[in-house]
Amino acid sequence: MTIFLTPNNSPLSVLTPELRNRLQCLYLNVIDEDLTVNTAYTIYQAENKQWLTFPKPRIRKIDVNGVESNLVEGTDYSINYANGVITLVHAVTADDNIRADYSFNVFTDDQLTEFLNESAREIKVLIHRNLDTAAIAEDYKEAILKRAFTNAFKCLMEPTFNFYNVTVMGRTIDKAMLVDSIQKIIEGNEAILEKEINSLRNFNQTNRFQ
Repeated sequence: MTIFLTPNNSPLSVLTPELRNRLQCLYLNVIDEDLTVNTAYTIYQAENKQWLTFPKPRIRKIDVNGVESNLVEGTDYSINYANGVITLVHAVTADDNIRADYSFNVFTDDQLTEFLNESAREIKVLIHRNLDTAAIAEDYKEAILKRAFTNAFKCLMEPTFNFYNVTVMGRTIDKAMLVDSIQKIIEGNEAILEKEINSLRNFNQTNRFQ
């Protein structure tokens, strides 16, 4: 799983796709998953949907002897990224497995929107000021995103146990250390957020923000 938030300085509503995309870079990496086949041995389904086009998925055929052959997108198969489906150009046999490495978005757009709305409500309480989620001032966005980052991280702890390891901002974390490591990341994120909240409280006392 790689987690990354990219900067974006345009004024946005919490409900717009642009702001959700700043949380949509939360994803999990899956290694060596044997896909589920249909009876025609041409269509294979992954356990997870919402595949990313980058990092590019790696698809292989494993024959009855365990020999692995790399397949080429466009030549040997096509991908339905939204549904996590591989369609082979030519059928394989019942003795063959189709194996995949891929990355997928953990949360749907609706879930990301709820993270942002929940975070906006929490920030509103912390800074003692009413916020209109349809017109969030630029100055509030980073605080809302940091709290959304924390809330999303908490929800990632359980699903990541199904995977081999986790990568956070380029650093690989062994599954045995997952909870402690994510907790430290959350604590660091919240420490920075606390400073931003204090700044927002001071600004609000001058009626700078509406």
